[in-house]
Amino acid sequence: MPLSNEKASELRLFSTKRPHMRAFYVSLVSMFCGMFLWFAPSPLQSTIEDSVENVTNHGLAAAATCSVLGSMISRLVVGVACDAYGARLSMVAVLVIISVATGMTTLVTNNVSLSVCRFFSGFGGSTLVAAQFWVSCMFEREIIGTATSIVLGVGYAGGGFALAFLGGIASYLDWRKVLIIPTVAGFGAAAIALCLADDTPNGKYTKVELENDETEKKITLCNRIHFSKALVTAASKFDTWILAFQYGCSAGTNTALLNIAPIYFEDVLGASSTASSAITSSAGWFGLICFVGGLCSDKAMSKSGIRGRCLIQALILCAEGVCLLAFSFVYTIEGAAALFVLCSLMATWAVGSTYALVPYVAPTAIGSVAGIVGFVGSLGAVVLIQLANAFLSSGRPQYAYIIMSALILVSSAMSFLLGSATPKSGSSGDRLECAAGQDIENERQAKETGLATASVSNGTVPVIDLMSAASDDEIAEMIFTAATEVGFFIVVGTGISQDIVDAAFRESKHFFDLPLSAKEEQSPFERSLNSGYEYKKQVRPATGLADQKESFHITARRGCMDGRWPKDDEFRKHTELFIEAANGLAHRILDYLEQKTLPNATPGTLSKSHTLWGDQGQCCLRLIHYPKVPKEDIMALRQAGYWRCGTHTDWANLGLLFQHAGQDGLECCSNPRDNQVKEKTWMAVSPPEGGVVVNIGDMLSRWTDGRLLSNLHRVRLPLDDEMMNPRYSIGYFAQSDRDALIESSDADPITAGDYILGRVKANFKA
Repeated sequence: MPLSNEKASELRLFSTKRPHMRAFYVSLVSMFCGMFLWFAPSPLQSTIEDSVENVTNHGLAAAATCSVLGSMISRLVVGVACDAYGARLSMVAVLVIISVATGMTTLVTNNVSLSVCRFFSGFGGSTLVAAQFWVSCMFEREIIGTATSIVLGVGYAGGGFALAFLGGIASYLDWRKVLIIPTVAGFGAAAIALCLADDTPNGKYTKVELENDETEKKITLCNRIHFSKALVTAASKFDTWILAFQYGCSAGTNTALLNIAPIYFEDVLGASSTASSAITSSAGWFGLICFVGGLCSDKAMSKSGIRGRCLIQALILCAEGVCLLAFSFVYTIEGAAALFVLCSLMATWAVGSTYALVPYVAPTAIGSVAGIVGFVGSLGAVVLIQLANAFLSSGRPQYAYIIMSALILVSSAMSFLLGSATPKSGSSGDRLECAAGQDIENERQAKETGLATASVSNGTVPVIDLMSAASDDEIAEMIFTAATEVGFFIVVGTGISQDIVDAAFRESKHFFDLPLSAKEEQSPFERSLNSGYEYKKQVRPATGLADQKESFHITARRGCMDGRWPKDDEFRKHTELFIEAANGLAHRILDYLEQKTLPNATPGTLSKSHTLWGDQGQCCLRLIHYPKVPKEDIMALRQAGYWRCGTHTDWANLGLLFQHAGQDGLECCSNPRDNQVKEKTWMAVSPPEGGVVVNIGDMLSRWTDGRLLSNLHRVRLPLDDEMMNPRYSIGYFAQSDRDALIESSDADPITAGDYILGRVKANFKA
């Protein structure tokens, strides 16, 4: 199955393979059973009233109200629980609760006990939230609309199945025995969810493993977040409330129509009870084609990005509102039936398109967003039913439909206010999809303004001796000054053994000396893992042309290098030693920066977000070879706009570059923050032997609200008077673990995993 950051980018409906499609079908079955249990007592109400002496008609109505109330409250609770503990355990807990409640319903003796059981069986409505969250953990956003809406559509059908199936067999079995069927189904679904499915593509939502002789809790792919923070994050987003209102106007309207339409068709339009039942029951099964809304949203996403999703949302809701408005003015049974069916169909599609937008609102609190949206949807149903009943009893039902259609049309227009899901810049599909779009756009602007090809001026990059007699506070101050003013500096006295460095360069040269076919065969490049060998595949947004280099990427995460290590065992041995040494230096520099940028943080906060060879690691070693350039080709390459490495900023928190003295070519912007200078220039970065070039990356710059500067840099082609020999360098990029949350005051939160994936997608086209 095609993967992107280990989420599936393709929906294979004829597969139940673990983890993606297994979770898809388990979430579908779980929601179906949840709805089955929620609605199980509904077709048995009259039988319960007749057989239980102290249960009255008034008690049945109160119990039904408690059921809806339980659904509303549980949707909020389960949404937050999903963010904190994952969908699988949340789903299991809900299924167990509602199974117990349904089983206990067989023991009710009065109105109160019935209401209590119906309240907890109402928790079945929250399986909607758990299912949506589960799917969002497993599938890429390109197909999230289709995947989610299929699960929700079939899941909703569990309610219709309960009404039809249990109502039918109630004529042959005692109602208590009938309720045993959904009870057993619920416990079975809970067992399946617990034992046969995974929370994320990497397994459980939390996993305990040993690292550095300490037991640390690791989180896979979907971020674990404290429940209170998740709820606050979701509630603080304006988009959450827009989608909640829209869901109330779609699912809520549909529920209201299904409840009051039979009376309207019979009492106002004069339809027979048989015809009325046929019309409304047919609409009740439209949930099965809920996926159309999600599918249309996905198609629009592929064409126009997130704005395409918003447009589809607006169009579907507009069609729903227009159909309902027309319905209120039609007095023939045939015409009203046709418009009623169309309105219900559009409302169902709107559910799919709404939940296709939910994952974009707050990526770190998807469950809480889904919970709020689901809560308001239930609330909308209650309010609209009361509104319709009030006008129906007064003999003016058309007024209710006109008000409802007006609300729907308003919600349609609000689609164009959806803003937090849309990145703040960029227009292409890739940038709209990528929350790292602003940093990518900065590189493109360097091309448009001419900065990417500006000339070189005099200037020097600060050199800092880590072994000097200066105190730690003084070294921290020097590093902070360089990081805030230039973004580049050179460190000497690093403590890294020269033998380790020399061995890594030696193995690098041995690998790059292999034939191209051997390199590609031994170490195929995988873009989603940022691992393996690539030859002139990196296209910088600032140039639009391939860098004139080849590189070998080693992402220090479990599984990333499987099948990608070269056959020479010495290569792996020496590069892993180098990674350990470079990571130690990166941690030391991050600790210095932390003193100045995060003085109130627990010491080691930054460095501890970089782990090696665990499930979440993203630190990357890149061996780079710039091939020899024949002198006669230099001019042609320059005129075509090629660079050995085009103008760019690094994605990481920190970049460390190792190179041989005298192999010049690296340049950084000399006056990046001098806004008084219209034409910015560049300066050469020439480290002494044993010196390591350090630069701040976009990730750390974003984390510190731009206080630390991620500066543009490039590698030029050889000058006419220079040797045209190959150039070798080794870059180590300290990138926070995938589950680390990068928060900034002027940008939406994003996980480090999503951020790096977005940058890789924008740079590697194949």
